[in-house]
Amino acid sequence: MERKKVIYLVIIAVLSAALIASLLTYYFTTKSIERGELYLKGQSYEELMKYFELEKVKNMIDEYYIRDVQAEELLNGTLSGMVEHLGDGYSAFYTEEDYRYFDEKSAGSYIGLGMLLRKDGDDYPVVRQVFPGTPAYDAGIAAGDRVLRVDEKDTRGMDIDGVLGRIRGIEGTKAKITLQSGQESREVELPRRVTDMQMVMTDMVNAKVGYVNIVEFSGSAVDDFKKAIAAIEGEGAQGVVIDLRGNQGGNISQAMEIADLLLDEGQIAYVMGREKVSITWKSSKSVDYDKPIVILTDGQTEGVSEVFAAALQERGRAQVLGKKTMGRAVMTSFFEVPSTGNVVKLVTGRYCTAGGAEIDKNGVSPDVEYSEADAEEQMTILTKAAELLGMQ
Repeated sequence: MERKKVIYLVIIAVLSAALIASLLTYYFTTKSIERGELYLKGQSYEELMKYFELEKVKNMIDEYYIRDVQAEELLNGTLSGMVEHLGDGYSAFYTEEDYRYFDEKSAGSYIGLGMLLRKDGDDYPVVRQVFPGTPAYDAGIAAGDRVLRVDEKDTRGMDIDGVLGRIRGIEGTKAKITLQSGQESREVELPRRVTDMQMVMTDMVNAKVGYVNIVEFSGSAVDDFKKAIAAIEGEGAQGVVIDLRGNQGGNISQAMEIADLLLDEGQIAYVMGREKVSITWKSSKSVDYDKPIVILTDGQTEGVSEVFAAALQERGRAQVLGKKTMGRAVMTSFFEVPSTGNVVKLVTGRYCTAGGAEIDKNGVSPDVEYSEADAEEQMTILTKAAELLGMQ
């Protein structure tokens, strides 16, 4: 026991000496540089000066700024600015508080309140769909409402993940949300609870053509798609229209699983990482549904829904009807900073078709371009889809 105690004391002494030496080295190095007594090569000097400049600016804020600012607030702002400066429109920095309830493994952008959100440039997030029988529906929230604040946190410029991090929480607690409808703003308190939102809806265009609307590749979308296909086949459908208009993506695994139901053996898509292919998806030999397909897209078709449409189009499995898609299709990954619990989201890959076409910034161009002027022409595009299937 005495020998162990001596060893521990020696280790502590060595570590203490190393720490003191590091602090003294930093202090005297800083002073030597400031007095011009220490020579560093140009690049090393410039890099070191950038770190000193951060400290100088912080001191200026501490001394002259109109209000007191916590050091943690400044640090988080610096880190956020660093990630934001990447300029890709996807990468983001989250404080531990912002990220507390957000789960990067969730299957989509539904928020436990019964509504879907979309990003409106650098402005406030906008409600894009509300589901019946949910807290959002009961509170009278409607598509087009802007979400201004969540629990007093301003959401302007926040990405959807950041908003989710504020809204999600423990079941039974409430989220205080400030909304703007037109020129009027109001505040509502919504109970957080598990909501059953139907991500796949089905109907018949005519006696021969079925209609399947995939709202988002999330939740129970895969099982619901299988049920939808079974339902339209039970109605005698000989072809199907898959509607992806307004679909802003969701879970890539679900999109690829549904694609596998429709494709024979072969590559579906892959992710190109920094220097090499990181993930590849392939379809199996069997095809669960082999009848002709038309896919509807528009300028709000985004993310993994673009990957899905491109895969079926490239393999000649489906015709795409509508408008060119948004062209926002990258893989993002989340990394936790162990010392603080803060989280950084970074772009780690770009989705590509089996043939090597990158979807991000390029989008998916339709085989037949078609745009409806308003909602009353909804049946017109469906009639056009039936015509492409030869089943009008």
